[in-house]
Amino acid sequence: MAYKNVIFEKKDGIATITMNRPEAMNALNMETRMEFMNAIAEARDDDDVKVVVITGSGRAFVAGADIREIKDTSMLQARALPRLGEVVENLDKPVIAAVNGFALGGGCEIAMACDIIIASDVSKFGQPEINLALIPGGGGTARLPAIVGPHKAKELIFTGDLIDAKEAERIGLVNRVVPAAELDAAVKEIAGKIASKSTTAVKLAKASINKGLRTNLDTGLAYEKELYGLAQTTPDKTEGIAAFLEKRPPVFKGGSSGFGLTTTWSPYTAVKEKKQISIEAALLSWDSGEPRLIASRCKACGTYSFPASSTCPNPECITKEVEQVLLSKRGKLASYTIQHYAPPIFRMDNFRPFAIGLVELPEGINVFSILTTTENLKIGMDLEMVVRPLYAEGDSEVVTWMFKPLEGSN
Repeated sequence: MAYKNVIFEKKDGIATITMNRPEAMNALNMETRMEFMNAIAEARDDDDVKVVVITGSGRAFVAGADIREIKDTSMLQARALPRLGEVVENLDKPVIAAVNGFALGGGCEIAMACDIIIASDVSKFGQPEINLALIPGGGGTARLPAIVGPHKAKELIFTGDLIDAKEAERIGLVNRVVPAAELDAAVKEIAGKIASKSTTAVKLAKASINKGLRTNLDTGLAYEKELYGLAQTTPDKTEGIAAFLEKRPPVFKGGSSGFGLTTTWSPYTAVKEKKQISIEAALLSWDSGEPRLIASRCKACGTYSFPASSTCPNPECITKEVEQVLLSKRGKLASYTIQHYAPPIFRMDNFRPFAIGLVELPEGINVFSILTTTENLKIGMDLEMVVRPLYAEGDSEVVTWMFKPLEGSN
């Protein structure tokens, strides 16, 4: 895509978006705002892009809004202005701000929305809107207090004072300050390090951190638990563990292919090969001729465990010796909840709410599972375990398991 006020470059998995209105200190007019949003979308939709870097040309990162353009802005127009910080923060890829000069007003707000800020030693930061009888309008009154604390944020916003890079580092506004001549190298180093990690894991980590910052502790912890479970299903996780045990560098493939384009996910997967069956994490078995969940049962007290355990979890049991058993495919719905958030590996247009249920099996054990539908669910209804293909990997097919309501079940 061709741009006038933005330069979009891509190399080695790193997309660099450079604000390019040096004659105007990269001030944000509407054309620049729209081009920036399009450049972010281009980086978002390119699977080869693993990290995004935002910087500016000339003496400024972004010097704020274009004053000439906002001179006659009405209330409705001001409310409708694109909030570029939200666009940056909601990108599911890591974003690094390479602040090369003035980051004022909207420029400071864009930088604060990035995941990491590396600043040159000639940089200046500030929210000077108060000098125009305005207030920050792109996230400054919300993000700045969250980063530097309310008292320091109020001082900067109430006075409109600018601070240099060293002061910005001291108060925690930026991660690191480097000499101007070393800015590109410093940013390239950290971007390359992040790009070498699993892109899927980085996406999940960013989503979990951002969710925790925007909500209360309990909700943040619950969201983290769900995404941690989701991370367990990825091919990258399998590769990471294997590489660690084999003492070799991991080769991560990343992307969302490990989750397919389905609208639900299950915490566990298994690999079903064409000629033989191999089990990942000992969760599924085809030994009976059909897929069944594997559990363990204590030989002494009969206590079941799922996933299978090497010892009996019953603290009163002395024997502790267990055997592997296959669980029943059918059970009853003990409870369920509808999840209305989209895990970050799904595009919003492919997402719809999904159900997670607690399934009571005849063995007296409860299994936590995704359900195939959110409609007409009733406590006590009969369910049956099924497997669904996720994706092909060589001669193998990776599947996930879930429970579906039996036809005619009440």
